[in-house]
Amino acid sequence: MLFTTSNQVDERGKIYRTTKFCEHFRLQLFDFDLEVKPILEVLVGKTVEQSLLEVMEEEELANLRSQQREFEELRNAELVEQQRLEEQERRRREEKVIQQDGLD
Repeated sequence: MLFTTSNQVDERGKIYRTTKFCEHFRLQLFDFDLEVKPILEVLVGKTVEQSLLEVMEEEELANLRSQQREFEELRNAELVEQQRLEEQERRRREEKVIQQDGLD
């Protein structure tokens, strides 16, 4: 027999119907700790994996920002140098024109 049913009467005369499972069947129904453990392992594993991916993504974004900042600093330095060289070339041409006008 898998279970037994009985009626119980409390001190006020109220009748309660109870059902008891036999011990063997009760153990086969559902063992919470045993059944939940694999589900929790998957949930925790997926959560940790997602967290690690987010951290790696944040680090990658930080590295990209740093590289972009370095690139912009280098580009700005090259632009300043280019402007300096163009100004220097412009002065040389002006001096050459002035020298040629003075010889004429």
